[in-house]
Formats: sequence, structure tokens, C-alpha cells
Amino acid sequence: MSQTLDSTTLEEFRRILERKRSELIQSWLRPDEIVAERFADAMDDMVSVANRDLVTDQIKRYTMELSDIDDALVRIADGTFGSCLDCGDLIFPKRLAALPWAVHCLYCQRLLDQAGSFEERAEGSGDAA
Repeated sequence: MSQTLDSTTLEEFRRILERKRSELIQSWLRPDEIVAERFADAMDDMVSVANRDLVTDQIKRYTMELSDIDDALVRIADGTFGSCLDCGDLIFPKRLAALPWAVHCLYCQRLLDQAGSFEERAEGSGDAA
């Protein structure tokens, strides 16, 4: 039951994705902004390390989001944007408006989330049995 989005809607999502991509690149922290100095005071050193870790995490998030946006732009170009990668059904425009780089319909995303939640619980239980 594969459906596609009309060309006007695709063009609108392409503009949204390109605008978001541009915003990410403009707000990108340069690697030289990550300070890796050591302080004589242990508390200052811990604060510096914590700040560096926060910046590193932010860069990872930016990188992942930028990759997701680039992938979505490729899907627009190749005609697969808006179709769930798992079941092929239409990802509703309301979902794409909230998360333009979404690759799964709500149903498949819920299944993935539940499976991930189950795996986390299983890993957390250890070998208690």
C-alpha cells in the first residue's frame, strides 16, 4: 500500500530540510572550540571535562541530525521520501512536519521503540536466572 507525497509537498519538505541543514551548519561548534586543558584545581578540572563532554555530545547530535537530513534530501531526490523504510506505507505529513527526516511510519516506529525497550530491559536484568 505504498503511497507518495505530491510534488508541492515534497518541495515544501525539501525547503524545510535545507533550511534546517543550513541552521545546523551555521550553529555548528568548531572542533577548536573544545578546550582540552588541565587545571591545577581539581574542581576546575572536573568542570572543564564536563563542559568538554557536553560540547562533544552536542557535536555528535549535530552530526547525526545532519546525516539524517542529508539522507532525507537523498530520499526526496530518489522518490522514496515519505515512505516507511520497513513497511513501505506513507509516513503521514503530520509526522513529517514534526520530524521531517523520519524514516518510519508511526506503527513501525512504535514497534522499533518497543523492541528497543525490551532489549534494554533484557540487558539490564543480567543473568539472574
